[in-house]
Amino acid sequence: MPVQAVMLAQKIAGGGGGGDPSVANARKANTSGATTCTTSSFTSTSGSTIWVGISDASGQGEVTVTDNKGNTYTQIGTTQTSASGAQVRRYYCANIAGGAGHTVTATWGSNSDATVHVLELANVATASPLDASGQTDDSNPPWTLASGITPSTAKSISIAMTGTAFSGTWSESTGFTVQTEEGNNSLYWTGCAASRVLLSAAALNPSFTISGGGSDSAVAMDVFKGL
Repeated sequence: MPVQAVMLAQKIAGGGGGGDPSVANARKANTSGATTCTTSSFTSTSGSTIWVGISDASGQGEVTVTDNKGNTYTQIGTTQTSASGAQVRRYYCANIAGGAGHTVTATWGSNSDATVHVLELANVATASPLDASGQTDDSNPPWTLASGITPSTAKSISIAMTGTAFSGTWSESTGFTVQTEEGNNSLYWTGCAASRVLLSAAALNPSFTISGGGSDSAVAMDVFKGL
């Protein structure tokens, strides 16, 4: 099946304006039985941060994340695998070179049935923006981290994601906005990416469910410093 790229309407995370951190662009792309997956294009802003989250299966090989603007992406943490064999991997690039027609591509070592989530984060620190991160496999929904994370700065934006083998519509119950989601497990490994802005530091622990139910999910969250 050819790669499918889905353009999503932009969703602003939290307050958005006045220099607060926000999600400037959100894209989801899928691939079924292919080794590459490329998002639809968007117009990015130089100096932003791009976060990439991938939901795929264990055993589908290493992943390389690139884009058509020459940016370099770094993996956050390690690959987190769930009991059902779903896994999540996260990457980011700070202080990007941006512009019109921006696309992001994931490449695997073998054919994959993956979902790729891409978020452009505005008004985050241009140098060393990653503040904290966490990941786990949760076998009892609602799916959360083992413990919450408290940002070290007053202004921050947190990106949480899931990766699982189950179908349905995704929901989050602690104030995160679901930016991108995939719920069709007949074609892809499913999951979602959600964001939450804080203007004063407080503990965060996302809590996810999927309408079709399920036993386990890989969960991760990454916190980025605001300006």
